[in-house]
Amino acid sequence: MHLRGSEISIEKRDEVMMELELCISLLFKPLRHHIQNIIKEGAEALMSLWTPILEIVKGILNEATVEANEIVKSSNELVIEHFRNVVMVLINLDILEAVSSANDGLTLATWKAISEMEGCKQFVEEWQKAAANRHELANQ
Repeated sequence: MHLRGSEISIEKRDEVMMELELCISLLFKPLRHHIQNIIKEGAEALMSLWTPILEIVKGILNEATVEANEIVKSSNELVIEHFRNVVMVLINLDILEAVSSANDGLTLATWKAISEMEGCKQFVEEWQKAAANRHELANQ
């Protein structure tokens, strides 16, 4: 569906972006802020929250078209920024590894989903390097 209309005012665009920022934050911040408690509940609890987030992020980032307007582009950048923050938290907590082992469903699911996200493919090498470096530090 392609909707056409007049350009929205800067004030309205700012209002829309503030609302989108709140919605995007709601997706990530509870997980990021409470991840220690979620981990204490077990790997299943984390996976049951993380898997839908991966699917949502993938859906948002893969929906954008070449003709995306400024609101869509800004929203996608915001999603990537929040997603990156959660990925880095998972890496720093030694939950997300550079390479998945046979029994590490979270790492496997995460890298698979990221490889399918148009907006995140360029960060895979950086994130995996950070995970590998973190793993090396933890094993010293």
